Amino acid sequence: MKKYISILLLLVSPIVFAQEKFQTQKLDNEKSWSVILIPDTQNYVKWNRNQPVLDLMVRWIEDNISNLNIKMVCQVGDLVEHNDILNQGYDGDQSADDQWKSVQSILRRLNGKVPYVAATGNHDFSINEEGRRFSRYNEFFPSNFN
Repeated sequence: MKKYISILLLLVSPIVFAQEKFQTQKLDNEKSWSVILIPDTQNYVKWNRNQPVLDLMVRWIEDNISNLNIKMVCQVGDLVEHNDILNQGYDGDQSADDQWKSVQSILRRLNGKVPYVAATGNHDFSINEEGRRFSRYNEFFPSNFN
C-alpha cells in the first residue's frame, strides 16, 4: 500500500508544484545588468547526445539579453574535451574536429547579439612532437571578442 501511495505522490507532485504561469525573468533594478558565465562546455560537445543542452543554454541567453540586460557572456574554458586527437569512443563519441565545430557553431548564435569571450582550458591544448603546447582555438575563435 505504501508503495502505491508513494507512486501516486510522485505522479501528482509535479502538477501541484508546477509554475502556474510562465513569467519572464527580469532584473529588479532597471540600472542593473548581467554577465552570464558558461561553465566547461567539453562535456556537452564530446557527446553528440549532450550538444542540445549547450544549444539550449545559448538559446536561453539569446531570449534573455534584453530583459536581463546581458552585457557579456563568458565561457570559462575547456571548450572541448580533446584539442587534436581522434577519439576512440571511451571519452565521448565526437572527434576533436567535431567538438570544435560544435562549440563554435553553438556560440556563434550570439554573434552580433551580445559580446562573448571563449576562454581556453587545459583540454583545449595538446603537445606536439617537439613538446610544445598548441591549440586549435584560433582556428575556430579567431577573434576573442565576438
